[in-house]
Amino acid sequence: GSNRYGDEERVILGTTVNIRRQSGLGAFSATALKRRLAGHTATASSWFSGTAEGVSASASPEDLELAL
Repeated sequence: GSNRYGDEERVILGTTVNIRRQSGLGAFSATALKRRLAGHTATASSWFSGTAEGVSASASPEDLELAL
């Protein structure tokens, strides 16, 4: 979690979260990824709290293969 970092490093951590939200995935730009996922139900995100960090993801049964 973010408690492991000092104040200056937490500012950088916050910035990386914002950059990640605007980025794509693998060979897909953010725009291309949105187009590829249009009409599908698949999401993924990472998170940080003071004491932990993790990844959350979900998909409809029909879109599970796409999400993987």
